[in-house]
Amino acid sequence: MKKDIFDSNNQHHLRTSISKYSNDDGKYSDQNSSINEPEVYKSKVKIQNEEIINVRSAAKELYKKYVELYDSVPIGLFTFDSEWNIHNVNIAGAAILGKEKSDIINKSFKLFIDYHSFPDFNNFCNTVNDSEAGQSCKIMLSVSCKPCCVQIISMPPSCSSGKNVIQTAVIDVTAQMETEDKLRHAYKMECIGKITSDISHDFNKILSAIVVYSSLLRNKLEDGSPLKEYANQIVSSSETAASLIQNLLLFAKKPLMNTIPTDLNGIIRESKMVLSTILGENIELLISLSEESIIINASTTQIKQILCNLCSNSTDAMPDGGVFYISTEKTTIDEKFIQRNGFGKIGEYALLTVSDIGSGIDEETQKNIFVPFFTTKEEKIGTGLGLSIVYGLVKNHNGYIVCDSAQGRGTIFEIFFPLYGTNVRLNPK
Repeated sequence: MKKDIFDSNNQHHLRTSISKYSNDDGKYSDQNSSINEPEVYKSKVKIQNEEIINVRSAAKELYKKYVELYDSVPIGLFTFDSEWNIHNVNIAGAAILGKEKSDIINKSFKLFIDYHSFPDFNNFCNTVNDSEAGQSCKIMLSVSCKPCCVQIISMPPSCSSGKNVIQTAVIDVTAQMETEDKLRHAYKMECIGKITSDISHDFNKILSAIVVYSSLLRNKLEDGSPLKEYANQIVSSSETAASLIQNLLLFAKKPLMNTIPTDLNGIIRESKMVLSTILGENIELLISLSEESIIINASTTQIKQILCNLCSNSTDAMPDGGVFYISTEKTTIDEKFIQRNGFGKIGEYALLTVSDIGSGIDEETQKNIFVPFFTTKEEKIGTGLGLSIVYGLVKNHNGYIVCDSAQGRGTIFEIFFPLYGTNVRLNPK
């Protein structure tokens, strides 16, 4: 609303000025700077122009601050039309789509939606159009080689600029979803370990009786008796089952036996010849150990078994040869590690890295690689316990194991063992 520049005060001042320079007959004198009607009009216009310039300048400054605030919001803000074309977007919103702001204005938001999420998005659109309240849904976007999960929150109609305008907030929840998946996986592994432990103990008691009585039966039979061969088969099968139960108990996180402060580098040096034998001639073994000793409280036998199982797994992934790499170093687990992986305790650790250049493991398979009896091998090849035993042995040492792999680019296992003599504290959260 413009100010009335010619209010009563201004008019009084103008009349005073005019009377000051007028003669008795009412005509304006030419003394000093006489004022006539065109000059009064020019004065009015000049003042009005100055006011307009000031208002425009203030509006530009206010708009600049609004744009800065709009772009500084850390979540995506979008304005769509009724066809879900992008009319406006802030910097965070453009970043979610992996584009610059200028590249996506007037483009359809549907171009960035993963086709698997179209049913959910269509339901969301229908709900937004039919409802007077704000709505929300989660969908997957196809914006890069890695999937992106976002939550879309529509504003209530009262917050919109017009009937044909839809304002939404788009939040990238990919990291949150990944953390939730890892927490669910960790909880699942704990449950599987407990169930496995209970079943293994009960089955072990039954199996012990079978082994004892079948051995007694075999000893009672004469060497030439055909029944003795049957008894031998019972004993042999029972011993195989007993070995399987022991492996399950290793996965089930049983208490450690004979743990002592041990140099991790020394264990690896001792295992070099055995690992080379497992790998064969076509696979090269490369070892890079830290210059200083890395002391952990461990069972040497179990650490060697971890190395052998991972080595055997890599051999299967590199049938045409390749490189098997082992390295050690000291590291720390901090809150970023815990947030990224969904587990861990803050402190200093020994990091054992085991990697290969094999066929790799796809993301779906990685979710189950530590589950007992899970295998991608053909039937009757392997037991599916190799990596689950590794998992159990690592947990046995109060450690953590992380797998980083993708189809066609090899596999990296990072194993964290608490350093001997250091305090590993619980995450304060």
